[in-house]
Amino acid sequence: MLKYLRLILVCGPRILWSYFVWMIKYARHPERYPLEQRYHRIRQLVLFVFRRFHLDLKIADAKYFTEHEEPCVVYSNHTSYLDPLLLIAISEKPLTFVAKKEAMKFPFIGKVVAALDGISMNREDLREQLVAIDHAVKLIESGRNIAIFPEGTRSKYPERPLAKFKPGAFKLSYRTGAAIIPCAFYGTFRPLSSKSKLKVYPIWIRFFEPITKNDFLQINTVHIAPIVQEKIQREIDDVMREQDRQYLEKLAITSK
Repeated sequence: MLKYLRLILVCGPRILWSYFVWMIKYARHPERYPLEQRYHRIRQLVLFVFRRFHLDLKIADAKYFTEHEEPCVVYSNHTSYLDPLLLIAISEKPLTFVAKKEAMKFPFIGKVVAALDGISMNREDLREQLVAIDHAVKLIESGRNIAIFPEGTRSKYPERPLAKFKPGAFKLSYRTGAAIIPCAFYGTFRPLSSKSKLKVYPIWIRFFEPITKNDFLQINTVHIAPIVQEKIQREIDDVMREQDRQYLEKLAITSK
């Protein structure tokens, strides 16, 4: 409880000021402000908050994402509201998101996504889904990078296997030819958990080599979805969990 009180006291004033002074305006009328301006201010706020969270980011192969010159789509597992914010922190180039409709109602995350031209996906309405996909396709064709979480929602139980990746999420790449960049997250579930007593939060992130259209167009979305899912699941199970275990053991020893 004390850590959250401290975070509120340290970060609260700047978050509230940003929220009411410019974030709401950006979210309601993003077309009135240059994308670079919106993204820069949001990214600086995210970096400010993350420094106060004491996140220890372990990022592997970020170059596959940050140095990719053509428009791409990042496909990642999803365990926390921090996941999209971490991608913003990593990427200096503007990034937008495809998010479930419910997420757009969240006070902070929803405004961030809206301010970055985010696409709202209604999982209960097929027609709205098609409209959202068309919108995302146009953004990619205009040169934008997009991130999507193909599980469709957050996994509340990070120790369980990933939820089945939805093949429809990969239509963005199939319709535009944008490279598929898989991304694995582990540890993002801790910083916002009241059960975690850590003073430093290790977060493991790995980007994989882009899958280009020359490769994925040889198969359909039904086949590419489990391939990407297995790649991410294997990284979490075989590498990240062990790295995390060793990190926490060392942390426990040094804190004694």
